[in-house]
Amino acid sequence: MLSDALSGIRILDLTAEPGFLAGKVLGDLGADVVKVEPPDGDPARRRPPFWGGAADPDRSLLWLALNTSKRGITLALDRPRGRELFLALAEQADVVLQTEPAGSLAARGLGWETLHARNPRLILCSITPFGQTGPRAAWRGSDLTVVAASGNLYATGDPDRAPVRCSLPVSYYHGGLEAAVGVVFALLAREATGEGQQVDVALQAAMVMPNIGTAAMFRMTGQRGARVGAFMSAGRTVQREIWPCKDGFVSFALRGGPARVPGLIAMVAYMDEHGMASERLKAIDWKTYNHNLLTQPEVDALTREFGAFFAPSSSPHAASSSTSSTPAAAGCALPAPSR
Repeated sequence: MLSDALSGIRILDLTAEPGFLAGKVLGDLGADVVKVEPPDGDPARRRPPFWGGAADPDRSLLWLALNTSKRGITLALDRPRGRELFLALAEQADVVLQTEPAGSLAARGLGWETLHARNPRLILCSITPFGQTGPRAAWRGSDLTVVAASGNLYATGDPDRAPVRCSLPVSYYHGGLEAAVGVVFALLAREATGEGQQVDVALQAAMVMPNIGTAAMFRMTGQRGARVGAFMSAGRTVQREIWPCKDGFVSFALRGGPARVPGLIAMVAYMDEHGMASERLKAIDWKTYNHNLLTQPEVDALTREFGAFFAPSSSPHAASSSTSSTPAAAGCALPAPSR
């Protein structure tokens, strides 16, 4: 537990992997989160890799990473007695989290109407690919389906190749955070109304947000954006975001703003610990830094210094006089920065 902000709030977590993070975040905020598993345990417990390499339901890294700050019980919700026990627990709970398809809980007598009748203050949060209503509500969908339907996949990858998804299911993480925030707002609303409500999180809708302004720009200009590989357009420049390293690649942005400047400052300090931060780099005033106002030569200078640290092959002094690592130097064709 990282906070006691939700101390006294009890949450029944029925979720599969798409909702694990929501329960974890709420537990980290102090809620008493009870993970409800089937009698033979959640299938995620059997997903490799396992801590220490030993296959064990308590050592799955997926399970360990996303289910801390929770207690656990087992219930057979496909049996009458299991449903009775769950409804009894729901009468004393504040929130139920679930990821089953629209209508599935109701078909077993555990839907919103039943839960609300038994406990009018209860909040039911559903996390599904396309939400509880609308023409796609009954559609099944994986992370890949959702990321593609959101438009996020279209813009991810190299311009001369097919789109690629992230190695981790990012829609589950974006959706999980949206669900946690939605639950907190529903709890606040309950203080005023005395009533619980449904929180409907569509993963496809949640994944529109990472597209930033692309969806709105398409309506205004007809431009859909483009895949630019390891780079991004910023102002009138092209800036690297995926950097080659000795054993693979690392994602690191030159972007500024309150959320990212602390990372830039920390990275320069880390480089300095290893003797790889030049005096010029250490002298930058990061408080006034704005990546949108950089010129391409300024971007290239930063790229050489950070690139030399991520994949060290020379001193920072030698790197500062080496050739540019812009897309042109790497043989990549990019759209105009304004796109």
